[in-house]
Amino acid sequence: MLSDFTKRRLKLLAFFLISIWIGGFGGFIIITTQLQPHEPNTTQLIVTLTGDAKRITEGIALLTKSDAKTLLISGVGPGVTMRDFGIDPVYFQQNNKHIILGRTAHNTYGNALEANITAKVLGYTSICIVTSDYHMIRSYLAFWRYNPDIELSTYPIPTSGGKSGSLRKAWLLIREYNATISLLFMWGIEDMLTGYDQGLHRLVNRVRNWRSSL
Repeated sequence: MLSDFTKRRLKLLAFFLISIWIGGFGGFIIITTQLQPHEPNTTQLIVTLTGDAKRITEGIALLTKSDAKTLLISGVGPGVTMRDFGIDPVYFQQNNKHIILGRTAHNTYGNALEANITAKVLGYTSICIVTSDYHMIRSYLAFWRYNPDIELSTYPIPTSGGKSGSLRKAWLLIREYNATISLLFMWGIEDMLTGYDQGLHRLVNRVRNWRSSL
């Protein structure tokens, strides 16, 4: 049986964690609702993340009107072709623009790595991320972590409104906020373990050097 003191401490802890979650979610909503699509001044590679047909449409339109030379559609399923997206590759080739269907990514982390590999192979130093507004924060964080030497810009796609659309977006925001928290927590553990591993290696090396000097 838990003591009254322990129960009070657990209630305070739960209240504290819930308050942090609510406060963070409020900030997440404010940032997300203020995101608006703006054509980047200069970018070499446009990366559109699959998951919503509108992302693909907007990514293709952005490639057509921007200075970018290449569009990477990241997270494409097996068997899907450019024709399935209504893309005429000849048109873009004639205008010195190219579209790549990326098939290795299965999540946002994979999208960032796929973009990194594509940019390195093509020698690009700038990327514009195209995805839904509610998904942009987590996407940007992932791209920022795994593309540290690349200039990033964003092109968020607004989610549809209306009554049913508002309920859907509320659910998407909650799910995305929790996914973002999980991602940051995972990175924190990863960095902590990396630091621990490096510290352990340094300690082992010091012991070896000490023993060799005896």
